[in-house]
Amino acid sequence: MRAAVEPAATLTVQDLLDRAAIHDVLLRYAQSVDRRDPVLMAACFTPDAHADYGYFAGDPPTFIDAIIKGVSRYASTMHFLGNQLVELAGDKASVETYAVAYMRRDDAGTTWDLVQGLRYLDGCERRGGEWFIHRRVLKVEWERRDVGAPPPR
Repeated sequence: MRAAVEPAATLTVQDLLDRAAIHDVLLRYAQSVDRRDPVLMAACFTPDAHADYGYFAGDPPTFIDAIIKGVSRYASTMHFLGNQLVELAGDKASVETYAVAYMRRDDAGTTWDLVQGLRYLDGCERRGGEWFIHRRVLKVEWERRDVGAPPPR
């Protein structure tokens, strides 16, 4: 869904509040991944959401379980959200968010980092006055692996 781009002068205060609320949902999602918090993650999605991460797809119980298992292989992760385009259409929005995910792993004494450039393509919906992710497609645009210094002991 691509809405017409609105000139800034035609944005209402409600539009700005909606954009901020949508941005906050995506920040909470990133926080839930890095904290390995399935309850916080579930609160970011509608109960009937669908997500396709490329490696797995499905409903919230399916993809939340896969995400938590996936990030649990790493000693730590940090998701940084960057550019975000929100196109509002009433109680729905199309959102494209650029992100960089940093994942640190220690295998048999060798520390390495996986760094990925991502795009989250989200369909968000306002339900009960709150914004949630309803549809998601994750695109991995690039990735690299770096051997790092061992963590301080």
